[in-house]
Amino acid sequence: FLVKRRNQEFATYILLGMRNRTMAVILVIETLVIGVVSLIVGLIMGVALSQVTSVFTAFVLESDIEFSFIYSQAAFKNTIISFSIIFILVSFGNIKKIRKFKLVNLLNAVRQNDVILNIKPWFGYVSLLAGIYILFYAYRWALQPYQLIIGFIPIVFLGTLATLIIFYSIAHIFMN
Repeated sequence: FLVKRRNQEFATYILLGMRNRTMAVILVIETLVIGVVSLIVGLIMGVALSQVTSVFTAFVLESDIEFSFIYSQAAFKNTIISFSIIFILVSFGNIKKIRKFKLVNLLNAVRQNDVILNIKPWFGYVSLLAGIYILFYAYRWALQPYQLIIGFIPIVFLGTLATLIIFYSIAHIFMN
């Protein structure tokens, strides 16, 4: 996202004599700053919301457990490791894109439109209904006795597929 939306800025840098390597370093630093801030905010919100979720779950289940602050050191470490891996992959991808920059392409990037598929408006509504039906079917299947053990993978697959269809169709409806 940071690379795609800033083509003219990068073109200006090239016109002013900046090398691609310098642009790559700047982009990596910017991505790191944004990522670290997001990671810190996400970790704080995750810890806070997990506390709220545990209290809410105990309330819904009418459980008589006492509230205690729950913090998982392993989850904290796994989150930081996952963030680091994603950051490294994104940085390599951005560096690869920057290496391929050509001044002409960057200057003409504003004239290039994003491709929007021309799909009939009724398709969004039909796919929304299909997604809701598939999700309903997956939940109904999961609530059958002993079906969760036998059909766990198909149930998860159907639930994921239905969720993707629902989000896609809602986006399609709003685009139209």
